[in-house]
Amino acid sequence: MSEYLERKKARMETEVQVNSENEEEKSDDECPWPYLEELFIYRGRKGDSVQMECKLCLTSTVISAYKTSTSNLKKHIAVRDFTTQAFVFLIIFPHVLSNN
Repeated sequence: MSEYLERKKARMETEVQVNSENEEEKSDDECPWPYLEELFIYRGRKGDSVQMECKLCLTSTVISAYKTSTSNLKKHIAVRDFTTQAFVFLIIFPHVLSNN
């Protein structure tokens, strides 16, 4: 009986490992920051970096950001002109214009 339980436990551990690997692969194909999709287009991953294209730039500017940090994206927006910064502010904080 214990041999049966050991085999069942080993099968379950294998299934859990396969499922977690599938979830990791799936998450690699998704934008890690969906709240930034108003400003950037997700272009994929390259190693530990996430490739994002700026929607506000006239040329197709691709910014590389580390997979756990949006600082490069924030810096990219920060150096844009005042009009762009105001536009970004209104996208991120739309409640500022509402009367509620």
